[in-house]
Amino acid sequence: MEKLPPAEIRITIAPKGNMSKSKTIKVKTDTDLKGLFAVAKQKWKGKWNVCALKDGTVLSDETLKAALREDVTLVFSHAQGEVKPASIEETKLAMSEEVTKEELKQRMRFIISETLLEEDSVQQLTNCAKLKGVVLAVGLPDLHPGKGYPIGSSIITQGLIYPHLVGEDIGCGMSLVRTGIAATKQKAEKWYKQLLGIEGRAGTELEEFAAKAPFEWPKGRAVPPVEGLKDAVAARFGTVGRGNHFVEIQELFQVANEELFKQLNMDQNQIYMLIHSGSRNYGEKVYEAYTSKHGTKPADISSPEAAEYLAEHNKALAYARRSRAVIAYRILSQIENIDTSWITEGSSCVIDTCHNYIEQLQAKNQFVHRKGAAPGNAGMIIIPGSRGAYSYIVKPVEENIAISGYSLAHGAGRAMKRSKALAKGKTIYPNSNLLIKTELGSLVICENKELLYEEAPLAYKNINMVIEDLLRHKLIEVVAVMKPMYLSLIHICRCRRIERCRSRWSPYH
Repeated sequence: MEKLPPAEIRITIAPKGNMSKSKTIKVKTDTDLKGLFAVAKQKWKGKWNVCALKDGTVLSDETLKAALREDVTLVFSHAQGEVKPASIEETKLAMSEEVTKEELKQRMRFIISETLLEEDSVQQLTNCAKLKGVVLAVGLPDLHPGKGYPIGSSIITQGLIYPHLVGEDIGCGMSLVRTGIAATKQKAEKWYKQLLGIEGRAGTELEEFAAKAPFEWPKGRAVPPVEGLKDAVAARFGTVGRGNHFVEIQELFQVANEELFKQLNMDQNQIYMLIHSGSRNYGEKVYEAYTSKHGTKPADISSPEAAEYLAEHNKALAYARRSRAVIAYRILSQIENIDTSWITEGSSCVIDTCHNYIEQLQAKNQFVHRKGAAPGNAGMIIIPGSRGAYSYIVKPVEENIAISGYSLAHGAGRAMKRSKALAKGKTIYPNSNLLIKTELGSLVICENKELLYEEAPLAYKNINMVIEDLLRHKLIEVVAVMKPMYLSLIHICRCRRIERCRSRWSPYH
């Protein structure tokens, strides 16, 4: 019998059991330790000599073959004895304290009635609630498991900050942008050809907008300059990013509250652009600079460590906001005759919010850690659904927002891991072409077929249930509903990188 070729599987690798720096990679089932050490060196630099399972069991080439399976986690170290079982770091976070059941009940809250609630995300939120200084740990309707810490959560602390609860993509958020183009004036095929040329770096002129002042996004909200960017960081400025980041072209579907809608100064007959992107490798470097010195330990707010981190954290927020503005300009300038003054005017931005960051509450020594959580105390926000679903513009109900940790859902939230979505999607849709047209009639075209499955609607919760949960808890008023555009118009495509996108315009969350 002919020998079958080795299968390709997806695994997680982490240095010294530090899950905050873990990477998901694809390997062949016949991969040996030499190959894995080479990958580890490429990811984290240095020489790695020991590979172990999460429980600390050190692997040899012989035992590795039995250990290699889909979704396994491997931990690397420089020498024997350095490996820390990653399972301990995932379930017993640094600086946790003894908490009674009654205290834990007071600290935890779930804004979830209709949406799926997974056991893993409950456990992760419980771990966060046990951390020293935590006042409140809230699971929002889009709550789902992250790499040790939950996404769709709002954690409030007293006197301490925990950078690892926010993670690498500091400042990741949403911009809703006016295009100035009437829906009746769209030219799908022409735009498609024009937009094919924008992949790659934004270019020196646009990268300089990271440091230009003054700058407002949206109009009236000043965004500080970010100066002295090294080339590797400047190269990512004005690019969408990996994973579930996206750009979507939308049209207004329904106005739910005329009075509130008027406050946004939106034209009902205009095309809009929704951008989901963050601080790229700038935020990653800020995060790694802190965790390389302090791990998952918190910083006392009066300490030099906290001051240093928050200063860089705030620069990452500014980088992300300015980058979203440049992304919008790059796309729009390909189909409209505009110059760079469009960016500095800032008047085209309707809404811009971040959902990964730390905020100090007014008149209190308390801090909100948002990980995949939109602010509930910063005016109207937009909450997008999964690919090909509606997005909702909502206004927080300010008198109730404290119960949800001053936060709201930031999207639909994943219902399953990427590996499971890939496997299940291929079973349901053996031909990936079945995924390029959504239920709303909008078109998805993407070169990366695996990404079509990983980011398919079945991988996400139902956005309508997320909105229903927020309404049930009297946290929002729905202002308007936005819809991705139809087959004959520009549309969406979830892409890990802007250069991987080939669509009638398409990077999508």
